[in-house]
Amino acid sequence: MEQQHLRNFLELTATNTPPSKHALTLARSLITNPSTSNSTISTIYETLTHSLSPNPNPNSISLHHILSLLSDLSLHRPHLRRPIFSTLRSFSLLPSNSPRSVVESLSILVSIAEEDSELVELVEELSESVFLSVCFGGCISVRRWLLLNAKRIFVRPAVLVTVFLGFSKDPYPEIRKVALDGLSWCVGIEDRGLIQGCFFRGVEMLSDMEDCVRCSAVGVVSEWGQVLLASSEGESKKYWSDALFEKLCSIVRDMSVDVRLQAFGAIGKITMASENILLQTLSKKVLVKSQTSNVAGAFVHGMEDEFYEVRRSACSSLSALSSLSSDFAYKALNLLVDMLNDDSVAVRLQALQTVHHLAQHDHQVQEENLNLLFGALFDTSTSIRSEARRIVQLLKLHSLKMFKFCVNGLVENLEIYPQDEADIFFVMFIIGRNHGSYAVSIMEETSQDIDDFFEGKLGSNAAKTAFILVLAISASLSHEINLCRIPPRMFSYAVTLLGRISSGLAYALDPHVLFSYLCSCSRSTSVSDSEMIKGEEILQHIVVDSPGNQESWEQSRTQVSNAVCQLEGIEVVALINLVLAQIKNIWQLMQVGCINEVLETLRSWKEELENINITSSQSFGVLVFALKYIQVLEHFGKVWTNVMCLKKYPLSGEIEINFGKVDYKLNELVHMFLGVDKEVMVYLLELMLVTCILKLCSGEPWCYESTLRKVSSIYSVVELILEKGSVEPSKFLVEVGNFLHEFQTSVAGFTNLFEFKKLLELFSLKQIMLPGGLKHVKAELDIVNNTCETPIFFVSGLPVGIPLQITLYNIVVDNRLWVKLTVNEDSYQYVYLDMKHFGDCDTIKKFIFVAPFYKTPKATNFKLTVSLGMECLSSDKLTSRNCRGPKNELMYLCNEKEVFLSMIVK
Repeated sequence: MEQQHLRNFLELTATNTPPSKHALTLARSLITNPSTSNSTISTIYETLTHSLSPNPNPNSISLHHILSLLSDLSLHRPHLRRPIFSTLRSFSLLPSNSPRSVVESLSILVSIAEEDSELVELVEELSESVFLSVCFGGCISVRRWLLLNAKRIFVRPAVLVTVFLGFSKDPYPEIRKVALDGLSWCVGIEDRGLIQGCFFRGVEMLSDMEDCVRCSAVGVVSEWGQVLLASSEGESKKYWSDALFEKLCSIVRDMSVDVRLQAFGAIGKITMASENILLQTLSKKVLVKSQTSNVAGAFVHGMEDEFYEVRRSACSSLSALSSLSSDFAYKALNLLVDMLNDDSVAVRLQALQTVHHLAQHDHQVQEENLNLLFGALFDTSTSIRSEARRIVQLLKLHSLKMFKFCVNGLVENLEIYPQDEADIFFVMFIIGRNHGSYAVSIMEETSQDIDDFFEGKLGSNAAKTAFILVLAISASLSHEINLCRIPPRMFSYAVTLLGRISSGLAYALDPHVLFSYLCSCSRSTSVSDSEMIKGEEILQHIVVDSPGNQESWEQSRTQVSNAVCQLEGIEVVALINLVLAQIKNIWQLMQVGCINEVLETLRSWKEELENINITSSQSFGVLVFALKYIQVLEHFGKVWTNVMCLKKYPLSGEIEINFGKVDYKLNELVHMFLGVDKEVMVYLLELMLVTCILKLCSGEPWCYESTLRKVSSIYSVVELILEKGSVEPSKFLVEVGNFLHEFQTSVAGFTNLFEFKKLLELFSLKQIMLPGGLKHVKAELDIVNNTCETPIFFVSGLPVGIPLQITLYNIVVDNRLWVKLTVNEDSYQYVYLDMKHFGDCDTIKKFIFVAPFYKTPKATNFKLTVSLGMECLSSDKLTSRNCRGPKNELMYLCNEKEVFLSMIVK
């Protein structure tokens, strides 16, 4: 077959005319086939090289395809890189070549030089002259491509800066934009005059008529302004820092939202500014007459902007600048608290994160603003409530009145959002430790309510009781009080609610240590004034001494284990989320290829989850989701290690299987669970994108185009979710979007492995928090009265009915279900299960369905396998081209069942 393709290729290229598309297709199939012999490859290379010889009437389309084939040759056949390099180097110097052909050949030369460092010097000799000659040519698209890819081309920095400065005044806006973008990263110049020239060119271009140009000009002003600061000293440094700050503040009211976004982003990078100028940004009224009005109210305007992205960026910049002046930070805090009423979730979250940053540096929310802060505890967004509690735990409360206000706010928060119980308990524990005397006062006031609860009196609140017991535990560990102020019965009560309490204190106390501590405190009857011991000393005593009493220690561990295994509902969800919170800690191990340690850790977490005894349907879906997610990470870790660490190309069969498992199991998580929030869904789609890009990095040609299509398809789903504004994209997602845009609009139309690996460097595993209402979509399938001894009878050539007893869980009417009946790999049949014929959409639906099987063979007896699958309507994989089967990938809801059939004997 190889020789036949080669003969056809040589026949089609025998004439002096440019090679036809058919000939080039044959060449590509031979090049990308790893089993093609070296002699055949050499023949193809010589033929392609001959096609590059000078031609008075060159065919630009053929040249493009020939250069693309040479690029593939250099990728798949490393031993030909240097000959190809030499050929293309000579070709690029031919005067008859079009600018587009020269650019394509230069791109391949640079790619080869990136793989072979000895060729870098030869590229440097050529690239600068080609870059300059083509740049000043008439082809706009080629000029833009060269300026856009100037980083990869070996041109001296001084020459690049000069070229970028020149083209920043180009009549075409796109060229001006790309030139300014180039100036933004080309900052390695030491000539002060040139540095100032670049800075002032950026300032000049802030007045450009085009939005995209002004946007790029902001980057130039920011980057070169920072270079000016770094090269200045004393008063000069102060002058340039204030000048830079004023120039950036002058455009925060630009008509373009993109420019305003860039401006606030650049302001946040400033590391030095005069305090009076900083304070002026918080007031629209000019505070100092001699001061320029450009700065006045810059942040006020930003926080009043009609676009939430700008308001969020303004809050972020405030956080970055708060370290420059304590007075500025104090006044900014009051401005930020007002943003907690913003309409946008993203803005409220950013404002809270900024307030938290200020609180960490001892800038406290004032008492008059506590109402606004505690209002955030009742936000509908989980992230905002969590961030608000992080701020609350840092508060320094100076009176019992403020402490009571705080406690009442958290109690009300617990009543309205019981799913946040673990987080609320942890926050209360921190506050109680920091304000021990106030905590004891509250506990003494509410001790009767606790007694009433454990005596079984009506009206008692279990959640509030556990909350007060957490307060008692935290007070006992405070430096402010003595342990004897807390009645021992409180610790006895806490032991009975250990599972509930330990889930909230898991980040602060080991559950086993907590159990031992509570038991020890509950046995104390009285403590004299001379024998008073602080809570932390008792805790330290238990932790140190308990290993000596091994039997008691093991008994405590067993009791805690039993308590945890009996958790129900919300407590189980909290425990599962605590396990999932640890997953991000294995990312560094995975990055360096320690796959055995990663798998061992994941297996231990899986065993911990499998040991949970669940009796609540509320948490069953969460547990199944968590277990499947850990399975995904096991296969994902193997794929990542082989592609990124071991660099095994081409892929082995085992790794291909792992790729398939990651794809399938991620699809399960996306399609087979109801109630997954948007943040988790975006993260799952991000994992799908990473898996696709890992496959692209493997260099397998057969999957290149289909995988790119899949990347584009998945990213379009991500965009639909992100458009709603409630989820922030990661850096990885942002760059994938940029990559897809650049790939679709690029001149050459191809990319290399280096770009894919740059994308992967931006990815990291994240912590996910699962809501308590997840529902697992699944099914149970059974064959009515069928065994090998009691088969179903059939007549060969006629249809036979297969009675199926089906139980569906959490299926909705819109789901498309298919029964698959399989005899062997080549003989199977699909039967559509129309949910509209089976009544209302109950959580659990049970019925009998007779599936017709038409392909009965001429056999005395045979065996069928039956499976039930749900069609993924958003999938880009086609499972069947037959109009009678599903058009998209199936997710199977249960295990296969065997059906035994026997022919009727007359």
